Amino acid sequence: MTRDVRRAPRLGHTRAGEGVDELREQVIRQGRFKRRCAVCSFQFGQWNGFELHHLDGDHTNLSADNVVPICTLCHWPMHLDLVLRELPSDPGLIVYLPEVSQVEMNQLLCATAVHQMQANKADETSRDRTAWALYERIKARSSLVEQVDGKTLRPGLSQIHGMVRVLQECNDARYAERDNWLAGCRYLPPFVELVRRAEEWVQDGAAYAGLPVASWPSIAVVA
Repeated sequence: MTRDVRRAPRLGHTRAGEGVDELREQVIRQGRFKRRCAVCSFQFGQWNGFELHHLDGDHTNLSADNVVPICTLCHWPMHLDLVLRELPSDPGLIVYLPEVSQVEMNQLLCATAVHQMQANKADETSRDRTAWALYERIKARSSLVEQVDGKTLRPGLSQIHGMVRVLQECNDARYAERDNWLAGCRYLPPFVELVRRAEEWVQDGAAYAGLPVASWPSIAVVA
């Protein structure tokens, strides 16, 4: 999150709008990331839906060493307040999944989304059980975010608006230590948004290094 409103991004500011397309091209022309996400190395291919991330959190600082390309799945957890504005009806959840990193979970979600997208094309009237079951298993971990020693002592913390409120209201020292007290917590985007974007990734040749799109459905099935 960006707690200083003077430095906070506008909705869509890192993705589209006046000056953003030109800045995106400038960042790519630097050649540092070769059309890959600076966090997870997601290969954009011809996909231009990637966003721009400001490393110091100041969205007025457009210096070349401060702005990097980033995929949506990696960017969302950094701006939960914007997620609420972009996806107000279903912003997703916070889940406790320490077994994997956020990046690893994102890769699995991508595979699941592509699997579901292809299943939709085969039968638009049904939801694929494999993809949905996997997503539901991850989603069930949201209850652990609200529990301490098996008791629900932090109700609402798994909800995005609850987490945003906690991050906005905690003092600076507590906020600076958020990586420690939120260790193991991951952001789970809404499934419908993942599937909606999957078709773009497939059409535009996006992929993870060593993990081509064609392999994603089989990965989801194995999981």
